[in-house]
Amino acid sequence: MHRNRRLSLPALALGIFAVLSSGVTRAQEASRSFDILTADSVTVFGDVYEPANVKRPPLILAFHQGGGDARGEYTPIIPRLLAEGYAVMTIDQRQCGGVFEGVNRTVEALPDGVEYGFCDAYPDLEAALSYAQTQGFGRIIA
Repeated sequence: MHRNRRLSLPALALGIFAVLSSGVTRAQEASRSFDILTADSVTVFGDVYEPANVKRPPLILAFHQGGGDARGEYTPIIPRLLAEGYAVMTIDQRQCGGVFEGVNRTVEALPDGVEYGFCDAYPDLEAALSYAQTQGFGRIIA
């Protein structure tokens, strides 16, 4: 005879938090950081996350929303993409805000008073794609 077990809400919440926390830690440990120079001479900072034991994995270029930052937006889903065998590259574009409460390293490195609009980030995307093409991954998905 099978009995249904009920979990208390606090126990369920703690279990979900443990799973998410362990995934975030694994993703952070798997990353390597880089910086690239755009065609208009802005230094853009990013991270690459690679799955274990996958030779030439397909690479997902994950570009954050306007008003965001890459780590804040993508850290929660990177573990799942790694588990599926994908590598993930993120960059902090030159246009950001506090949407995900993270730090945009590219914006922090800009000279005081320099601000960019959403469409100004296009050279950042081009530079990320060019960099990705030199890194030896399989197909690239943007």
